[in-house]
Amino acid sequence: GEPDEEALIGAPRNTIARWRVGVTRLYLDLLRRDRAAASASLGLLEELGGQMNPVWKSGIPSYRAARDAWFEEGDGSPFPPPPEAVSAVTLPAALAGLNASSQGGSQDDAVLWRRWADASLPPHIQSSLGWPVSVDRLIALNDVRLGRVGGAKRRFERAARWADAGG
Repeated sequence: GEPDEEALIGAPRNTIARWRVGVTRLYLDLLRRDRAAASASLGLLEELGGQMNPVWKSGIPSYRAARDAWFEEGDGSPFPPPPEAVSAVTLPAALAGLNASSQGGSQDDAVLWRRWADASLPPHIQSSLGWPVSVDRLIALNDVRLGRVGGAKRRFERAARWADAGG
């Protein structure tokens, strides 16, 4: 059966599991276009971030940018830069930032994130458990934003083939 999310979130001394559930919830809240739930999920990440190693909370600006881009809002603060390094810990936030750069931020932000994706995302990385969307799809969305229609079409086709192969 399905895991008991409420029990997991309330589990004592399991901050990393609570963080991962919070990230996944944020992503699902965005897909459902549930603004209140997305803000609550982001609030949970901000709260947990204060209890964790700083590398975990370094992605909060990217999660916030994703939420703001999804709902076409923001407080006018600068768009977050890409992470300096990609790891299992930073990958979900990096994908959230890449996702957000195709929807929000400036054209310069989209260029910066696209260049970062080319230089920093290993080619064998296809997605992330925390931000479960195809990297090719995210890059294609960014290419659309930048007017690179041919590249976007090829990336969307690769993303579709990857999704089909995964069932």
